Amino acid sequence: MYCSKPPQVLLTSHAFPKIIEHWVGSHPDLQPCDLSEHGDFGKWLYQFQGSKNFKFGMGPRHQGSPVGEEHKTLDLVTSNSTLRIQEYFLLAGRLFKYFELYGKAPPANSWVWRFFDDGATWKKAVKSHGKEAVPVMIRKKLGLSTPKQSNKIVPSSPFSDVANKGTPAHSDDSSSSLQSCAIFYRIEVQRHETEHIRAMIEKQLQAISESHAALLVPRLNVYYTTSGHEVIANALGVETVCSTLANIFCINLGHVEDNGEQAALSVLHEFCSANVTERVVFVDTRGGYEGHTSFSEAKQQRLLATKAVTSKNCLQPPDLTCNVCGHSLYTQWGFMMMENMWSADCAYVKKLLHPRIFEERWKASTEDILLMKQYGQLATQIFPELPEVFGVDEHVFKQWVGSHPSLKPCVFEIENNLGWSMAPIGHSAPRDWNQTVQEDLMNNDYGRIREASLLGGRLMRWLRVYNETPADDSFVWHWFPDAAPWKAAAKKGIPTIRSVLSDPTLLSSFDESGGFQGKAYGFNSSASPGWVLFYNVFIPPDSEGQVRTVKIIEEQLGQVKSSFACSKPGYPLTIFVSTIGATGTSVLKKITHFCLSSKSIRCIHMGHHESGHENVTLQHIHDFCSISDHEALRFGYIHTKGSFHPSIANERWRRHSTMAVTSEGCLKPPDDRCNVCGLQFYPIWNIFFPGNFFAAHCRYIKRLISPKYFGERLLRMSTRLREYQKAGRLFAYNLFDHGLPWRQGVDRFAWEIWSGTHPSIVPCDMSPSPDHSYWREMGNRQESELVWSMAPRQKGLNESWFLLDSKRRERVMGSKDLRMRDYFLLPGNIAKWALLYDENENPFATVPHDSWLWSWFPDGNEWKEAVQQNGKRAFELVTDQFLPQHASYFVL
Repeated sequence: MYCSKPPQVLLTSHAFPKIIEHWVGSHPDLQPCDLSEHGDFGKWLYQFQGSKNFKFGMGPRHQGSPVGEEHKTLDLVTSNSTLRIQEYFLLAGRLFKYFELYGKAPPANSWVWRFFDDGATWKKAVKSHGKEAVPVMIRKKLGLSTPKQSNKIVPSSPFSDVANKGTPAHSDDSSSSLQSCAIFYRIEVQRHETEHIRAMIEKQLQAISESHAALLVPRLNVYYTTSGHEVIANALGVETVCSTLANIFCINLGHVEDNGEQAALSVLHEFCSANVTERVVFVDTRGGYEGHTSFSEAKQQRLLATKAVTSKNCLQPPDLTCNVCGHSLYTQWGFMMMENMWSADCAYVKKLLHPRIFEERWKASTEDILLMKQYGQLATQIFPELPEVFGVDEHVFKQWVGSHPSLKPCVFEIENNLGWSMAPIGHSAPRDWNQTVQEDLMNNDYGRIREASLLGGRLMRWLRVYNETPADDSFVWHWFPDAAPWKAAAKKGIPTIRSVLSDPTLLSSFDESGGFQGKAYGFNSSASPGWVLFYNVFIPPDSEGQVRTVKIIEEQLGQVKSSFACSKPGYPLTIFVSTIGATGTSVLKKITHFCLSSKSIRCIHMGHHESGHENVTLQHIHDFCSISDHEALRFGYIHTKGSFHPSIANERWRRHSTMAVTSEGCLKPPDDRCNVCGLQFYPIWNIFFPGNFFAAHCRYIKRLISPKYFGERLLRMSTRLREYQKAGRLFAYNLFDHGLPWRQGVDRFAWEIWSGTHPSIVPCDMSPSPDHSYWREMGNRQESELVWSMAPRQKGLNESWFLLDSKRRERVMGSKDLRMRDYFLLPGNIAKWALLYDENENPFATVPHDSWLWSWFPDGNEWKEAVQQNGKRAFELVTDQFLPQHASYFVL
């Protein structure tokens, strides 16, 4: 352990989420000791067989590579002073990490100066240069000077002499403000591509030597880095190729095994941080996301890109506002230049995050977008959910140069003789866009606002990564749809953008011109029959499951078309459809076909989610009902039950539940006080409708907790309920076995209880029997067997309820002490309501005076009086009277 410094000097372990084993040894003050005389830990695993051959010693006591390492690689590195100075696993890497993590180097008496090669040299460098010692030593070893005007270690300006003279050599435009540029060249080498890469290098370097960039100065420096297979990279002879070409000189900045793009862009970024008046060019043998079918096609595209970015049009663009130039600009899911090759102003590059930091921020922003997608705030309908779409893994740095909101791109398209232009050009959809979905989105405000590749998702990216949005004159405000209101909303920051994505109708409030329609659902309540339908469709991954799902959809929509829901002539039923699961299937086309086959229904696809539960559609319901114009409406909610777990019982349950929800009794109940209706209402173990098919009034639904926060609230509530139980205030196993997830309402079952989680619920149902097996296991029922009634119609806890044990019931009902602390009776429900809703919100304020709660549950009047007098404090005040001095309790 630490002999001279306490463990408190270490960074928190959160800084090491994936390398936690390195944490304890990460501080430069480490003074280790160990009990092993052997450098090979394998002996302790396989040879000593538990024998205690321990001997204390200060460590490390084994000089050089431990047994088992690759000695040839070690010998190659240690025998070459240049490689030693750059080696990540020797002092260069160690010191870099010490300074990055803790801002300091090991003390003068540390073991590291004795253990590692060149320790004395590094120790002296650290004393002279501090945290800049590593880049200073590496640059010195590579023969590169450090710019005097900056304390950053970057390649010196390759045109400093020319710039001092004021006129670039061979320039044909003396009025240009560009005095020089720097070429950064990334070479990635794979074993199977040796000949192809060598040929590509020759072609690209020749193109650079003949380019406008080479005409600017007598000698153009090309800074190159290699990555991948090191032995092959060393054998490529890049500098030999350079020596045969006029006007260019190649400088090797080193080799990395992987993360080559990050390494190359990092050097470029550091260069621009010290040379903001210059222009840089980034050329790559590998290219960007292009999907080439052959290397021949790839070579042609990369040569075109190389020529474009080193041309006069890109280095000295006619419009000097252009800060990034390439052959072609792709706008699909980010702003990317063809083959990820470009030229850019250093002043713009300096605004970009350092590539290492950018990778972390971009990943975090992607996680945010995926989480918002999970909660239904964003959708990815235009593109498939692939790594290149989200810019993750090896695709992240394709997004880097176009990631800043101050981007002003231009292009020089050689291939089609289109010439130079500010970009993007026109408004045609880029390749790979799903044209059918795009057309649908343009006519669906709701889907368009929430599309991650349009302005909502882009603004979240910019704010999350840079905490900035585009300037008023940015091209994005005329390139994307709904730009005017988004522009105003963006100035309010991330919370406002999230609010708009949760309720797209809010965007209209930011539209000063009045051009935005604000009908986010494409829905007019006055043209409806007085209700709508929400349909949750799950699409299994297997073809058999997809065929089954299509049959279910056909059956359910057939039921809907022949139901009371579609019985009002001239008022077609609007069905909001959400699809979840497998992508690239024909299921959505089938839904469209079924919908178009009848004038009595009108379907609106709310988006597809590759993952999620019923919360996706329930969020749409809550958003819909939160709109003031929809407050007087009722709606029905159905789903494709049985598509995931097929069975005859589920088929019957789905059929009968759909029948009930679309009936007159549920959509237009005889007693208008009923605010939630379904096939069967259950007030035992939870207040809910088994199967989770229900119809409800929007005025009630808007009181519920938004599904995007419901899971978090449930977790917080469960924690407090455990505390209540440990204190003896609640018993959870007297009436039912509480541990089952479907009884607790956790995980996916949370969405099955959501509709009944407000105490102002006034239920009605269509089933004369409380036993749900009556509808699942006893054959197909007719609609005539549905009988409407306010619920619950069965008085009290009797044997007719499903899975109710009579002995348990008698025990609890016979003891007031047990009743007043039972989890499944009013004590548990009142505790849950009080904990679920915010401190400033009293959920009991809207409970009707004559609510069924007070007459159906035992001790109702006593609890009613307590709630009316004490609100959310009622539970604790009442249960105080029944706390035993020595409570025996169970853990939830």
